[in-house]
This record gives sequence, structure tokens and C-alpha cells, in this order.
Amino acid sequence: MRKVKIGIIGCGTISGIYLSNLTRLFPHVEVTALADMFIEKAQ
Repeated sequence: MRKVKIGIIGCGTISGIYLSNLTRLFPHVEVTALADMFIEKAQ
């Protein structure tokens, strides 16, 4: 199956839980971009 590439907007505290669940439950999803108003959080 082809990977679905997604980007996440907003890298606050809860985003770590979302990313963990997303990659665990949907192995065909690949996070390719992150964005946040605060550069440090997106990095």
C-alpha cells in the first residue's frame, strides 16, 4: 500500500500524543511536515 503523506499544524503538548497514536494505528501514514508559530516546537 502506498504511504499517505501528511503535515501537522500545531505542535503543542497534545501533538506528541496525536503523532504517537497516528503512527501506531495507521502504519500507511507518513508525517512529512510540521508547522507551528514557535519554530522550536516544530523542530
